[in-house]
Amino acid sequence: MNLRIGSNVFYLQRSQRFFDGIVDDLVQGRSVVTLIPKNIDPHEMWSVLRGILLHRDVDFKEISLCQISEGRAPIIEISDSLQLEWLPPETPHTLINLLGLENLPKVIYLDRFEQMPETNFASWANFLYQWSQANKGLRVKGQDSKCICIFVTAPCIMPYLPQSDVNLAIHWWLGIPSSVEFRLLCRSEEDSQYLDVKSKWREYLLPSIAGNDIYLAEYLWNDLHLDIMQLAKQLQDFAENQGWTENALKQWGSDRLRELTIFDRGSLSNFLPEQFHNLWAQGAIAWTQEYGIELHTAALAVLKRHNELEHRFCVARHPFYCLR
Repeated sequence: MNLRIGSNVFYLQRSQRFFDGIVDDLVQGRSVVTLIPKNIDPHEMWSVLRGILLHRDVDFKEISLCQISEGRAPIIEISDSLQLEWLPPETPHTLINLLGLENLPKVIYLDRFEQMPETNFASWANFLYQWSQANKGLRVKGQDSKCICIFVTAPCIMPYLPQSDVNLAIHWWLGIPSSVEFRLLCRSEEDSQYLDVKSKWREYLLPSIAGNDIYLAEYLWNDLHLDIMQLAKQLQDFAENQGWTENALKQWGSDRLRELTIFDRGSLSNFLPEQFHNLWAQGAIAWTQEYGIELHTAALAVLKRHNELEHRFCVARHPFYCLR
C-alpha cells in the first residue's frame, strides 16, 4: 500500500489553521521562522504553504540554499538568486539598499536551509534578525515590509535562534494530529469501506503507540499483529534509524520528562519548556490533545522502560476490546 499519511496530515483542519497563521504574519509584514523536529521534511511543509500563498495572491520567490558556498554573504546570495539589479552599479551592497531594490518580492522563502554548510548557520540566523530590524525603518517610512520565511529542522538553528519581536515571528510545530484525527487518517488509508478486524485493530492501536509521529505510523502499518516483545524490537529499530541511543535520550532530558505529572503533561499544549527543546528537536517527544506531552514510544523501547511501554499498549487496546 502506498501510504499518504505523512502528506495528508498537513491538510487537516488544525494543520491548515497553523499554516494560515504563518501567512497572516507574512501579510502583516513579519518574517517567520518555523521550527520543526528533524523527522519532519521542511520541503513538504513549504509545498503546503506555497499553495496557500498562491491562493491568497501573495507575491513570493523562493531561494534554495543547498548549493550555497561556505561563507557566502546572505545579501549577495539573495541578490544573485533573484537576479536583482543594483542601480547605479556602484551602489553599496548593504541590507538597507537591498530592501530598496525594485522587484524584491513581498516574501522570500529560504529553502533547504539545513543543507547548506553548517558553518553558515550562525551568519544566516543573525541575518534573519538583522532583516527584521531593517524592516522597522520601512514601516516608519510607510513602505511595505519585505519578509523572509523558512521552515527549518530545529537542531540546525536552535543554538543561533534570534528572539521574536514585532517584525519576526517564531512558530513551533508541536502536536498534530490528535488521536481522533489520527484514527480518521488511518481509516482514509483503507482500500475498502468495510473495515475488517485488522483495520480496526490498526485504527485504535496506532494513534496510541505512534502519538503524533506519522512516520512511525507508516513504519508500523503492517506490523501491529506482532506481540509486545516483537513490536518493541521494531520500535528499537525505528529509534536506531533516528539516531536515538539510551545515553543521547537521557542527555536530551528524558528523565526530566518522566518527572512531569499527568496534569503537567496535559497543560503543555502551546508552550514547550526549554528543558525539553532538545528532545522535541530530535523528534523524541509526542504531543496530542488526548494524552498531552509524552516521550516517544520508540524512545521508551530504547530506554527499556517496559512497564510504561506495556501500559501504552494496554491503553491502546482497551477501546478496541470495548467494541466487541
